[in-house]
Amino acid sequence: MQKMSDSTLRLRKASAHGAGSADNLRLHTKNAPHFDQQPNLTYNAELNRLKPFPAFSAPRHKKRGTVQSRVKVALPGFSLNGYKKRSNMSHKKIITADKAPQAIGPYSVANQFGQLVFTAGQVGMDPATGNLVPGGIEAETHQVFQNLKNVLEAAGTSLDNVLKTTVFLANMGDFAVMNGIYAQYFTANFPARSTVQVAALPKNALVEIEAIAGVNEL
Repeated sequence: MQKMSDSTLRLRKASAHGAGSADNLRLHTKNAPHFDQQPNLTYNAELNRLKPFPAFSAPRHKKRGTVQSRVKVALPGFSLNGYKKRSNMSHKKIITADKAPQAIGPYSVANQFGQLVFTAGQVGMDPATGNLVPGGIEAETHQVFQNLKNVLEAAGTSLDNVLKTTVFLANMGDFAVMNGIYAQYFTANFPARSTVQVAALPKNALVEIEAIAGVNEL
């Protein structure tokens, strides 16, 4: 029979005397030779057999819905205090604008979601009369931007924060005139843009423009 090492005897004595803590284990193995010098002694096997450590148990939740973990992890859209939703969670907000033409169908003049505002398309309609302004593509384009400006201001933003526009033209031949007026309202940091020709526009308008804009955080 192979002779037991001194460290193995100490471990067995510690188990026999009720050594149930890491401190007792360290006490009995303090002067034991390094295990690299005794290849016949398997450290993990001895520990598993003697089992001096208590079984691990996760902390119980004292209150339902509270976080008792030692490591706190912030989840998107939630606080660490009972997983309560933050007050600034994104939600859809309907924008109304008294100084712009009102919606004449099942749509809103603009919607806000988070820090983005999405406008409906605006034509060159005078909000006071409900009719297109006279003067052709030039007058209509100016009125379109005036309407967009009023809608964006009602949403708490401005033309300076426009990120993307879509331009609808009844005749692509009017592009040069529209583009010249467009450049008067966007002079720097230009938004992205798409321009398309369509078969017809509401009220037989010559131009319609919609926009997506950002809203500055408070």
